[in-house]
Amino acid sequence: MSNAELDDAIRRTHDGFMFVAPIYDPGLVIWRMVRVGSLPAHKGRISYPPKELVTVRGRLNETLDPVFYGSLQYIMPCVFEVGMTVGDIYCASMWRSKERIMCSHLGYSKEVLANSVIPRSLPNWAEVRMDTERNELIRKWQARVFTRQVPKGSEHLYRLGLALKRFAIAKIAAATPDGFTAFDGLIYPSIATTLAFDNVALLPSTVDDKFDLVEARLLALVGWTGGSSMNARQESQITMSDYDCAHPNSDGRLQWGAKRTITFDEMIGTTSTPSKDTRIEPLEKRVVFTV
Repeated sequence: MSNAELDDAIRRTHDGFMFVAPIYDPGLVIWRMVRVGSLPAHKGRISYPPKELVTVRGRLNETLDPVFYGSLQYIMPCVFEVGMTVGDIYCASMWRSKERIMCSHLGYSKEVLANSVIPRSLPNWAEVRMDTERNELIRKWQARVFTRQVPKGSEHLYRLGLALKRFAIAKIAAATPDGFTAFDGLIYPSIATTLAFDNVALLPSTVDDKFDLVEARLLALVGWTGGSSMNARQESQITMSDYDCAHPNSDGRLQWGAKRTITFDEMIGTTSTPSKDTRIEPLEKRVVFTV
């Protein structure tokens, strides 16, 4: 089956499907992390990759189709997503939105989140009130397909999820009441953290036009206990060294040796009250779509 045929099957399956899209105010913080061998000189090195370097399918990217992968609000999901290993050097970067953005989403159903290793409730913005039984079945299927584990070397298994992505961020027929004419990206639960946190995949144009790099941090993983299996990650103890900080100049060049604007504890979320759910919610604004 070709991609065009698969896309057509997805559209027919979702006829009449309803979903809601959250809108985020300016000030949304996204963390991103990449492995580096030396101090990055320009913010382009730590943003989305050039398309010629995207040689493998990902959960939300085809080959030669770069997206900006990041984690909402906290850096810890990035640690698991990039597969940090002891001794390697990484550059973590904090990005902040300067305009409102609207995102689609995949991977969220009450059943999938409740049955994960670290159970959580469905985010308020993902809930469709007065949903139909058919739509609920589609949503459960979407979430199961999108959140399945894909071993390295089996990237062909991303194909169905990528078809769902193309459907989820398809062109909007008419502008929303807030003036949005397209989605800025897609939110999804972090598979590497057993769905405990939320990731985002932004379009390159959204990053270029609607986000600023706040600062970059040079980090190294120096200790890891508790195991790396999915069931053990909730008990992992991680120790990192925070070596340096950079701010971008007007040309995007990174000026290392800069003063840190956020503490390391704030960055990894250890200053939050343990019993409090600190996962970010958008402002009280949602757009309902029926396709």
